Amino acid sequence: MATVVNVTISNNGHALGVGSQRDGIRAHNGGSVILANTLGAVDAPVNIFGNGGAGVEVDGGQLSSNTEQGNALVHIYDNTHAGVELFQAIGALNGHLKFDGNAPGGTDFTDTPLQLLVAHGTLTIGEGAIVDGDIGGMFNSMVIIGDGGAMTVNGEVSLNFNSTGIVSDANSITTLSCDSSSWMPFVDPTATVGTNMCPASGPLGTVGPAGPPGPAGAAGLPGADGAPGAPGLQVRQVRQVRKDRRVPSVSRVLRVLRVPRDRRGRLESRVISWSKRSPNARWPRRPSRRFS
Repeated sequence: MATVVNVTISNNGHALGVGSQRDGIRAHNGGSVILANTLGAVDAPVNIFGNGGAGVEVDGGQLSSNTEQGNALVHIYDNTHAGVELFQAIGALNGHLKFDGNAPGGTDFTDTPLQLLVAHGTLTIGEGAIVDGDIGGMFNSMVIIGDGGAMTVNGEVSLNFNSTGIVSDANSITTLSCDSSSWMPFVDPTATVGTNMCPASGPLGTVGPAGPPGPAGAAGLPGADGAPGAPGLQVRQVRQVRKDRRVPSVSRVLRVLRVPRDRRGRLESRVISWSKRSPNARWPRRPSRRFS
């Protein structure tokens, strides 16, 4: 176990040949680190910055703080990776702590500049802590914001890959986000959250495969009446058409052809007899004399 107080830790991991030892502080295999800001009753600030890895990395151990008293700040900033990285670890950070400017190029897990990252672990933070940036919980992690008292997150708290979060107390948080497998069962009503995209009743889940088709639905209502058709011919017009198409009478044909008649206007006998013949009969010769 190591207590870190009244110290500056910077610029580790930039020289050649350092291998993986690029973090400001690294604990693993059950190791424990305590961040403190006082020596007795005297303020004793801690600054961890400019390191080639994380400000503090704990893998399979514990990270805690003793910074609720005094006025000095534990400031973790401008490191190449996240300010605090917890892997299968527990972190309990309360009091006068500030995280900013870390992971400007993203982390191994995200493209966003995370200030604190927890994977397969638990992170509780609050009681005056200030985070200028994002906090990420992933891979079955638990993240509690506002533990011991309200805090400020000027950024996003994101939960991914079956993670769970809780917001307690009157915190100020810009954004809460969850993927389809994560959720946040409790958000204190006194907290100020700009945008909350986390469900409270459980993970939303992903869309499953399409189910079998259902039965046919009931017949729909009859459609509207169609437009009226064009008006038909009047009865008088029909009769007129039929009248115009009738075959002319025999008397009319004979009159047009100037068939000979007697002095009283009667047809000659041979014309009358011809009109009674078949339509193919020849026209009679013009008589040499008229009836007297």
